[in-house]
Amino acid sequence: MFLTADGTAGTRGSNLSLNANYRTGKMGFSFGAFGRNIYNVHGKFVNDQQTYSDLDTVLNIQRATTRNHGTNSQYTFGWDYDINKFNSLTASVRYGKQDQMGYQDQLYTERYSTIDPDAYSLKNIRTTNVSGNMDASLTYTKSFVKKDREFNFLGIF
Repeated sequence: MFLTADGTAGTRGSNLSLNANYRTGKMGFSFGAFGRNIYNVHGKFVNDQQTYSDLDTVLNIQRATTRNHGTNSQYTFGWDYDINKFNSLTASVRYGKQDQMGYQDQLYTERYSTIDPDAYSLKNIRTTNVSGNMDASLTYTKSFVKKDREFNFLGIF
């Protein structure tokens, strides 16, 4: 059995990973996990945009402070089996997850137009990004007595 672990920590994010492999006879197993935590990511922006048309000129000005935090993770599981000297099977499953939050605090927008009344707005915006994804694969491999010859069949979902 082989096991590795790795971790880092900082003022804006941290990582942790774990990988393990185990082999017994003709069969092998592997497992991997990775996680990243993002925090204390602060910023601000100012954005000026001017648009023109034949009838109107519009100036939009925006400014806000920003914050972001969240986690990303990924997990993998693998299996392989040597049927005999010339035939083997390999399978794997991977799952990834994302859970992110973004904020624009005190988003102030000014709009100046040459033909429309001026407009102002003040908002607090929260953006949520929660998602997951998964894939799986199965591979059959046939090798031959003659060197450098191999046949593979791969199925992916």
